[in-house]
Amino acid sequence: MTTIQTNRSSHPQDTYSPHQISELEYWEKYYNTPDIIYEWDTVRKKDEYAKAGVKEFYILDANRERTQFFRLNKAQCVYKAIKPQKGGIIKSKVLPGFQFRIDDLFTKPSPDEMINDKVYQDFVLPGYLMEKRARLLAEKRARLAIQEAEQRIEQLAEQLRASGVEPVLKHKNGN
Repeated sequence: MTTIQTNRSSHPQDTYSPHQISELEYWEKYYNTPDIIYEWDTVRKKDEYAKAGVKEFYILDANRERTQFFRLNKAQCVYKAIKPQKGGIIKSKVLPGFQFRIDDLFTKPSPDEMINDKVYQDFVLPGYLMEKRARLLAEKRARLAIQEAEQRIEQLAEQLRASGVEPVLKHKNGN
C-alpha cells in the first residue's frame, strides 16, 4: 500500500522537476501507483489520479468548503463521491477497518475521547488503548502492594507489642 501527501515532501529523493515528468508519473515510475492520495489540488489532479488507478481520493479543506471524499469507479475510470454513513462516517474500502467521522477532522478529539468512541477504537488507537490499560493495571497493582505492605507492617507491629516492645512507626510523610 502506498500513500502520498503531495506538495509537502521533505525528502530530497521525493522531489521532481515539473518540466521532466508529472508528480504522479514520478510516483508511478519509482513507487508504483499509490492507493490513496491526500491532495491539495482539487481540480487538475483528479482525472490524472483516476486514469492512474488511485482507488480513493480525499480532499481536505480546513474551511470545510471543499472537503470531499471520492472512490474510483474502475469501469468508468471516474471518481464517485463517497456517501457518508450514519453519523457522517466515511469508511475506506482500501484500508479495511479505517473509518472516521467527518466532523472530527475539524473538531480534533483528544486520544482519550477517541479511545471511548467505537468509530476509532479498533483501528486508530489500539496501541494507545493497550498502553492505557497496562498503566491502569500497573497503578492498581502498586496500590494493592502498598496496602499489603501496610497490613504486613501492622502485623509486625502487633507482634512487637505482644513481645513488650513498642514499635516506632514512620508514616508516609516521614513523621
